[in-house]
Amino acid sequence: MRLVFLCSLLGLILACSKTESVQDRAERAKADIEYRLPKALYITTGINFDQPAKDLPKDVIAAIHSFSSRGVALRLEARDVLYDYAELAKYSIIVLSTAKGNHDQDRRYSLTYMTDAEMRNLAQFVQDGGVLIAGDNVGRNQFDGTDRILKTGVLSPDIYPLARVFGASLKEQNVQGFRIESHLKDALAGKLVPEVDYEIWKLVPNKIQGENPEVLASWTSDMDTLPALLSNRFGKGRAYLLASSDLLLPANAGGALGLRQIDAIYEYVLEQCYQDRALPFFLNAWPAGHQSAFCASFNSSGDIDSYQRVVDRLKAHSIRATFFLHGDIKDNIANYLQGTDAELSSNGFAYRNYAHANYPIAVNDIKQNEHRWNRNFTGFRFPYTRPSFSGLQSLAQHNYQYDSSISANHLEFIQGALFPYNLLISKAKFYLDTEMLEVAPCFHDDYYFLKKIEQSGYSNPLRMAEDINLYKQYLLNFWQRAVKPNKGLMVYLGHPGIIGHSDSTFYALEQLIEQVKQDDAWISNLGELVEYRQALYQLDVSVHPLAGSRSFELKIDGPGNLNIKELSINCREKPTNAVAETGSVRLKEQEDFYSIIFDASAGQTVRVDFE
Repeated sequence: MRLVFLCSLLGLILACSKTESVQDRAERAKADIEYRLPKALYITTGINFDQPAKDLPKDVIAAIHSFSSRGVALRLEARDVLYDYAELAKYSIIVLSTAKGNHDQDRRYSLTYMTDAEMRNLAQFVQDGGVLIAGDNVGRNQFDGTDRILKTGVLSPDIYPLARVFGASLKEQNVQGFRIESHLKDALAGKLVPEVDYEIWKLVPNKIQGENPEVLASWTSDMDTLPALLSNRFGKGRAYLLASSDLLLPANAGGALGLRQIDAIYEYVLEQCYQDRALPFFLNAWPAGHQSAFCASFNSSGDIDSYQRVVDRLKAHSIRATFFLHGDIKDNIANYLQGTDAELSSNGFAYRNYAHANYPIAVNDIKQNEHRWNRNFTGFRFPYTRPSFSGLQSLAQHNYQYDSSISANHLEFIQGALFPYNLLISKAKFYLDTEMLEVAPCFHDDYYFLKKIEQSGYSNPLRMAEDINLYKQYLLNFWQRAVKPNKGLMVYLGHPGIIGHSDSTFYALEQLIEQVKQDDAWISNLGELVEYRQALYQLDVSVHPLAGSRSFELKIDGPGNLNIKELSINCREKPTNAVAETGSVRLKEQEDFYSIIFDASAGQTVRVDFE
């Protein structure tokens, strides 16, 4: 009897401890949310492998670029997270888009279907200081499919918890003959959506519920004007209601606006976020104040001379490259590479088309290559850069940290991201957060321009020189027009057998490296870069003004093993002094701001003084 009583008592204590720990986690997460440097969360199922294009929805890519280029780490999550308030409270901004492509795995997975519990968590998130960006019809339907608006014809606070958050009740309105006119400036000035020439019903605000919601854009016709984009202060936070999620989807992907306008929307939201919180600091995307980043990576091909040429020429530039290895590499090349300091990652053992590989085949090929090289790889690139669901699932379940297969192309069209992002994948109504990062290589590789080297060879040296020059120009254009303006990352993708064929062929890459150095980019390897980006997801920086002075204390929080070398936090005004509790601090003057650089670990504090 005593034993039964003691076991029951122990169970009760453990249950209470568990409950308290969950509550404590939520309280810690939301504490000082309005003082933290922003982190963003985007709800999506990620890459849909039931579709032909193996890439993220284009509105997700646009958000990654907009937030990341401004030093705001953006994480992708499936909607399950909406039930976990402690997890939501780790972020400052949540984006809920209902644009086509984000939630196509299951109709009920769409954010138009939402429980009251999910909406209450979102309302609490905003009330505690968070920022919510929501597209049309978010939470309109109950999760069983019932349309909430059917009861009274209006989505009012008593049946729609988000009405208070948005500052307005919503009703349906036929917007045929209406256009959306912006009340904002610069890239968002004027007409955002042309006059609708067909019958379509949209939810529009019909009764203002908030104290002072601001209309940023309006549905306008010759007869009437209705709010189309609302900004509303709710508690300590702010919510934005968009007339349509197509405003976040690029026009060339079926949306309403261009990339520049979408970027301007996110820029506006971020600027307002910093103003509401009176935050004078913002995070830098890359360490040591660098405004862009570069990595060199190589797939397997060529003889020992070409590998040696590539390694030696890169070593002269102090570049440690990443080589993706398969199982057919000759022993002399394998021995050579393992004797260098190059980062070695996997290209699979022998299977060439993972799209045809089921899970057991994918696992076997991945593990066989680890056995061949006698190492546990952390990075992977699929043969011919063609990822598959079963392949990514296999990598995730065998502790790989990153994939580098989904190419970035922002010279010809929007594909891939110029910043690493965490991989969510879905297929056949199953979705998975792999916890890996996708690090997108440059779209066109050396084979695209110089394939004759491996095919028939060049009979005319002048033609070879022309192709080398064309390749050089492509690389420089990609860097200068796509990567550098977005403060992003360029992952060079080459083959030792092509780019390392001779000193002449290496010229194209060498010219790119010289430009990258001139532009003061962070030159890294994929493994190091992934570690840094993963650390940014875990990092929290809170900003606390010190009473009676123009001084601030930056507090670093995160897991106990958090250690970020040369973390950079930017400010518009030049500090008069910056001192860390441990370690040194240095100041780097940029074009229009200053970078405060220091080594960050959990518990670290930095005092920054201004005149």
